[in-house]
Amino acid sequence: MLGWIKKTSSVTKLALTIGFVVILVFIAIKLIPAFESFLHDFLGWY
Repeated sequence: MLGWIKKTSSVTKLALTIGFVVILVFIAIKLIPAFESFLHDFLGWY
């Protein structure tokens, strides 16, 4: 039983990690124009 729980928790962690990365990529795609203008203002030479 405990081994099954450990296996499930590692799968859950993997799924959560993948979901988190997908959400981050989605947010990044949404924010890329704002982020580029921010980099332009922040770095100056961009």
